[in-house]
Amino acid sequence: MESLSKEFDFEFSEIDLAELKKGPSYFCSLLKKITSVDKSNDVKYKSGKKYNFDILKLDLIFDVLLRDKQLVLSEGKTLLLIKILKGKPYCNFHQATSHSTNNCVCFRDLIHKVIIEGRFKFNNGKKYMKVDTDPFDAGANFAEDQHGWLHL
Repeated sequence: MESLSKEFDFEFSEIDLAELKKGPSYFCSLLKKITSVDKSNDVKYKSGKKYNFDILKLDLIFDVLLRDKQLVLSEGKTLLLIKILKGKPYCNFHQATSHSTNNCVCFRDLIHKVIIEGRFKFNNGKKYMKVDTDPFDAGANFAEDQHGWLHL
């Protein structure tokens, strides 16, 4: 019963405040397959896991996923500004100052998991067409007159 009476330390607790959106396969512009693991990345593998993508770009991958609406922040949550942090490490995924996004094992494992599941695909330098999206705004209406001119 003693463990129930202990206060929970919220300062050091981590909660995933962002989650990946479910949907069709996504080609991330920063996900590039690493065939042989770079020696400089070996220092970062505290868990002993090997990843087939560049873990030193996790902060940039987070930004791209957020921009492309593949990653959704929890309701009412926003990211802190860099000038407020004053050089402290900051994890965008947990919104915590205990570690940086590049060192976030949870986010690293999540990206690795969705790559294995086939939801994220490596960008091999090709531009992919987004055939499942409408290139026009939802409010765009076109009408053709008798001369073949298009009018909005």
